[in-house]
Parts: sequence; C-alpha cells; structure tokens
Amino acid sequence: LLEGVRSNDDAQCDIESTCAVVVADGSAQEGVHFTLLTKRLRAQAGGDVRGVEVEISSLQAERLSFVLELSTRTRGGGVHTSYVQVTILDDASFNERVARVTNRLRSELSKRLYANEEYADRFREALTLSGGYDELSGTEVPASLLDGFTFFLCLFWKVQFAFIPPAGWKGGHLAFWVCVLLVCFWSAILGEIAKLFGCSVGLTDAQTALAFVSVGTSLPGLFVSRLAIMHDDNAQSALENMTASNSVNVFIGLGIPWLIGSVYHAVAPGGQGVYVVPAGGLSFAVVLYCCVACIVVLFQIYRRAVVGADFGGKSSTQSYVGAAALILLWVVYTTLACGTGSVSF
Repeated sequence: LLEGVRSNDDAQCDIESTCAVVVADGSAQEGVHFTLLTKRLRAQAGGDVRGVEVEISSLQAERLSFVLELSTRTRGGGVHTSYVQVTILDDASFNERVARVTNRLRSELSKRLYANEEYADRFREALTLSGGYDELSGTEVPASLLDGFTFFLCLFWKVQFAFIPPAGWKGGHLAFWVCVLLVCFWSAILGEIAKLFGCSVGLTDAQTALAFVSVGTSLPGLFVSRLAIMHDDNAQSALENMTASNSVNVFIGLGIPWLIGSVYHAVAPGGQGVYVVPAGGLSFAVVLYCCVACIVVLFQIYRRAVVGADFGGKSSTQSYVGAAALILLWVVYTTLACGTGSVSF
C-alpha cells in the first residue's frame, strides 16, 4: 500500500506543459524496493498533476519511504517544484489499519443502534431465529442448523436478559445496575449449585470454589475483555478490566461481607463480639497464586519484547502457544491448590 503525504502546495502549472517526475530522497531505493514507471506527465493549464505510477518490487518487514520531485514550468518561464513523500506500508501495517478502522466502525454503529433501541426490540430480537447479517452486503443470512440449535439453547437466557433496559435510557446507568443485579443473582444461584455438585462428588467447599465457582465468576470478565480487545487499538482496556475485576472480587466481594459480619458481631445482641475466620489452608493457595502471577507477568514481558504483542501475535501459532501456556498455568494452579489435603477456607 502506498501512502502519499504532500510536503508543500499542490503541484499546479499555469500553462500546459510537461511535468518531470524524479526520485529525490528516501530510505527506499529505486530499482530495489520500487520502480518509478512514470517519468513525465502532461499537465493541463491550471490543473493538478496526477497519475504517477509506482510499482512495488517486494514486500518489506518495515516501512520505507521516498520523496518524489515534480517540476513544472510557470507562465513566467520559471520552474515550479513540489515534493511528495510516499510511504510503503507492509502487509502487517495495512491489515492493522484495516482492523482498527473496522473495529471503530462497528463501535460507532453499535452506539447509534443502541441509542435508538426500544424495549420491544430486545424481546423481538430474543425471540427471532436469524443467521445474522452479512457485513459486506448488509443482507440477512439464512439460519443454519447450528444457528437453530444455539437459538433454543440460549433462549432462556436471551429472554431473561431482554428485560435489561436499553443502553440509551438514563445514559446507560439503568442498564448497568440491572445487569449488576442479574449477575449477583445468578452468581449466588450458581454458587449454591456448585456446592451441591461438590457434595455429590465428594469435593470440599474449598475445592469446589477453586475448580468451579472461580470459573463461573470470571467468565463475565472474560467476555468483556474479549470485546475490549476487539474494539480497542491496544490491550490496555482488557488488562485493566482483568486486574480491576480481581480487585473487586478481593476488596468488595470479601471486604463488604467481612465488614457486615464484624459490625453484626460487635453490636448485635446475639453476636460473639469479635468476628474471626480461621485461615485454614488459605496460606498455601495464596502463596501459590502469587508465584503463578509472577510467572504470568514475566511471560507477558517476554511476549511484549519478543512477539511484540500482549495478546495474539503475528501468526496463529504464537496466539495458540500463548493461550495454551496461560491455560496450563491455570490447570497447574488449580490442581496443586485442590490437591493439598489441608485446603479448607
């Protein structure tokens, strides 16, 4: 892809003349990285000089640039010279720009769509079987067998979450708090289901929390981070979301219940005066988590220095290897934490 940046005023000529095109300077070398096919142009009086053709010889791993010098005669017999800087973008840069523009376009379309959304549209969409829309043509795609299976599989959840008010109401605050209430409600339900499952298979509450409850509470953050990666230019929002989510779990998810318990035992007639929770085997799980977290930080630093990306990579192999390494760390942590016989919170 060629990207031209004009360094001064447009190359125009006062009379009909011939415009000479030569390579002036740049990091790209003529005959090696590109070939200038147009040496002279016929410029009309008062018209812009256009139609310079350049052939790229080979794709490069880095951006290269060169400067074209365009010379035309003026009415007074002098020579008017203009310069155009041309940048050769590699495939990676071009694909990155296309992805960035596509994500921004999707975000703007989503904002405009949700701004005009009505309550009835949410239920209509939840109860309608569709195969989606083609992004290029904008036409609706016929539903496939897989679309029908996933539709009936998710129908209960789609109808339930259709009760969430549209994002355009009250600046989105109403939808946010309704979502928080639904997440809290289903987190409590899934927690009880996980305890019953652990009792049925012979797992302790601590092992059930490490292996199953933690996954259920982290899945919403996983999907939010995925959307942040898709719609943002970098991984900053996704990383901040994951760290903030864990901070909320620790400081609010544990802090508020402990505060309520401490106040109750301090002031209630039936309280014990002091609210104390034995640590049990929590120390081993915390130390193990800190070790795994340090490994993840070092792994991300390595990826940023070698791969050049916090997530994904220049090839699918780099993406799969990075994902497999992090999943393996989670499996190791869960296995070791659950495998200690003294684990009890």
